[in-house]
Amino acid sequence: MAAAFALANKGINRLEGDDGRRLEQARAEYVERAAQLTDDAATQLNLGKFHFVGGDYPRAAHAFEDEAVPAALVHHSSAVNRCAA
Repeated sequence: MAAAFALANKGINRLEGDDGRRLEQARAEYVERAAQLTDDAATQLNLGKFHFVGGDYPRAAHAFEDEAVPAALVHHSSAVNRCAA
């Protein structure tokens, strides 16, 4: 998943051939796993980030708005990411 995040951060959301199929499979497995952990704030926050960097803003917003993700955690994460940039 780290590779998928890194690619998305570079604006690369699709790959060709076998690499593309593996990337899509990994993304689907990640989303499926996160769907089973709806009460885990860190998982839902990471799912929101995953959708956000992939350009799927409605799904990102849904994950960020999940009641398992406290607003303070979302804001803290944003501040940490801005400082790391």
